[in-house]
Amino acid sequence: MCIEYDGKEYWQGLLDRDNKPMDESTTMMLMQCIMMEKDGFKRGIDEEMDKNLEQSMALKVFEKRLEAAGVECTLPLAMFLTSMCDNPAKVVMWAYTVNLIRVADGLSGPVTIEDMTRHFAWGFPLDSEYSKIWDEQKKEGQPLGNMVDNFENWPGVVV
Repeated sequence: MCIEYDGKEYWQGLLDRDNKPMDESTTMMLMQCIMMEKDGFKRGIDEEMDKNLEQSMALKVFEKRLEAAGVECTLPLAMFLTSMCDNPAKVVMWAYTVNLIRVADGLSGPVTIEDMTRHFAWGFPLDSEYSKIWDEQKKEGQPLGNMVDNFENWPGVVV
């Protein structure tokens, strides 16, 4: 399936998939991140937290990908999404999907947890869905064979 933006069709990323309800640990992490976002959490507030953030490879990859695309999201949202990523493919797919949320909702500022939960109110993709979704975006002629690695394939991103 695709989404349409500016007269062109784009891959749907992780939107509109078979989702599983959140388990207790995912729910707890989401609630913590919601509270952090409501309190205006950012780097520089807690030295110990900053050290932990700097050690997260998934968070670094996620933030660099969004920065390169000119897309912003809140730090608590980035922390939450990357907490569900056990490999780089998931990190990149979530970065792409954050951009889709930005475009679909017509956002001009950072994507927030509230924005994300409107699209994922019933949970997140099943583990079995991730590899299927990753295979969908494989295309010949793309960097590393991956559509998500080419910002020309990201709606609303000026290359």
